[in-house]
Amino acid sequence: MSFQGCRSPKQEGLGSRKPKKGSWGALETALSGCLLTFQVIVYEMENFQGKRCELSAECPNLTESLLEKVGSIQVESGPWLAFERRAFHGEQFVLEKGDYPRWDAWSNSHHSDSLLSLRPLHIDGPDHKLHLFENPAFSGRKMEIVDDDVPSLWAHGFQDRVASIRAINGT
Repeated sequence: MSFQGCRSPKQEGLGSRKPKKGSWGALETALSGCLLTFQVIVYEMENFQGKRCELSAECPNLTESLLEKVGSIQVESGPWLAFERRAFHGEQFVLEKGDYPRWDAWSNSHHSDSLLSLRPLHIDGPDHKLHLFENPAFSGRKMEIVDDDVPSLWAHGFQDRVASIRAINGT
């Protein structure tokens, strides 16, 4: 069954049945190498109860015709990016493989318990390059990060504030 606004979802009615773990493979072998598959199950109620929706592609509006709200999530394979607002806006949450029985398992936010859109997080190749800016609208001092983790901005003389970021390469 297909729903407006979401590609290739599957929906089931009410029930507390949990899917069998490992029913989808995390990796599929293709001629060009390994491709990551994406599979997430979103439940309307906490603790994997109520109406559920299975997704393998992005969904910009989970509450339009699929669910009234999101109460819990099971990521079978991924990773996924979840957003507090429709159309991939608002606070973002990275969801890796695992169970998220209620909103505070995926969010540290004290002002919002909603999750309204979801999409797979595609990891680009090994080359990454970011520009961090001190001020909004990509202005002020700029720091470039290339292929390295930066555990401390202070160590690089950038202090504690980043107001805008431009991803040049990578995810």
